[in-house]
Amino acid sequence: MASVQFRTGAQQALKNRGATVQRLCEVSLFTTVMLSSFELHAADFAARMGVGSWQQDLGGSIDSTNTDIGTVSVKNDLGFDSESGLSYYLLLEHPLGVVPNVKLQYTELNSDESNVLERDITYDNVTFTANQTIRSALDLNHVDLSLYWQPVQGRFDLSLGITIRVLDGSFTVRSENNQSVARQSVDEAFPLPYMHLGYEFGETGMSIGAEFKAAAFEGDKFIDSNLRLAWESSTGLGLELGYRSITLEADDLDVTDSNGNPDFIDLDIEAKGLYFGAFYEF
Repeated sequence: MASVQFRTGAQQALKNRGATVQRLCEVSLFTTVMLSSFELHAADFAARMGVGSWQQDLGGSIDSTNTDIGTVSVKNDLGFDSESGLSYYLLLEHPLGVVPNVKLQYTELNSDESNVLERDITYDNVTFTANQTIRSALDLNHVDLSLYWQPVQGRFDLSLGITIRVLDGSFTVRSENNQSVARQSVDEAFPLPYMHLGYEFGETGMSIGAEFKAAAFEGDKFIDSNLRLAWESSTGLGLELGYRSITLEADDLDVTDSNGNPDFIDLDIEAKGLYFGAFYEF
């Protein structure tokens, strides 16, 4: 009888030990899978910050009166030509599916020039006469918040999303002695569909890319595009060279005049040129 009890106890102990070993194996397998998954997903997280200088060739016109004398050429009348502006960006990408990736970018787009008028012009109901020296300032600095997804990833990648552009700018024309001053400011936020295409050349660190933010509605048009060639070192530090173009065509754009009253203007502004930058990817 004691022998039977001993065998039964031994069998139960072996059974319990087997169950314990099985549970340990299951925990070990689960932990291995989770760690592998974590390592895979951690590798998919990326952060990049960059800064660049954009050489801007300015052109177009501003119309605040809908008359010939009120159509002011930013190049011929105001004297704007070429400027350089800085651009900064921070990019965060992750593998979290429905949660969008994020790119935050700030772009300087402004100019301050002096010019002698060859004809009479009127801006914001203020008339400046021929042969008069004027000082003009254009400020179209803006912030872009881009939220996007990557349906295609790999050596070739495709990103699609939406950009919210916040434009806080102004247009100012003043006489040399400051006796006549005309100023209008704009504070707008509007959405732009976003698309990015990229291709990596194997293990060389070289890549090409194209980025588009564009929209057209009710006769207005906004296009912001750039093409770039980039090189990234094994440390994450990289350089990029590209060409960027911005076109803004807007009728009856809401502005505020120098007295704080609501007003409107027609814009046809273009800025384009080469840019050079550096970035670091974590």
